[in-house]
Amino acid sequence: MTSNFDTVQFRINVYSLKKGEIGDNLLKDNIIVTLVGKKKGWVEVDLLPYDVRVDQSVVVSAEWVNASKRGNYLALPIGMPRPGNKHFYKFGSQNRWKIFNMMSAAMLLQIRQ
Repeated sequence: MTSNFDTVQFRINVYSLKKGEIGDNLLKDNIIVTLVGKKKGWVEVDLLPYDVRVDQSVVVSAEWVNASKRGNYLALPIGMPRPGNKHFYKFGSQNRWKIFNMMSAAMLLQIRQ
């Protein structure tokens, strides 16, 4: 991630994935991540305190919800081509999901059992 905003906020969402389609948000509460200061590099978000438990395929998303007035650049890298991967995207919370094959957002999800 690269950002020159003073502050930026993301909502982390975890959606069910059934037959390649995004389903319901599986989280009970909002997970809001606030990043202060200009950032470059990986951002780590620990979901352990939120007791996120799943027993199915999921899609994890970072939804940009707010930013300070000072700043004008935010980039979340996407890798391509990525055979076998899919990138889920929607422009705005009320829009439909779009699926892009052979793309992947630069996210790493570590599973604990």
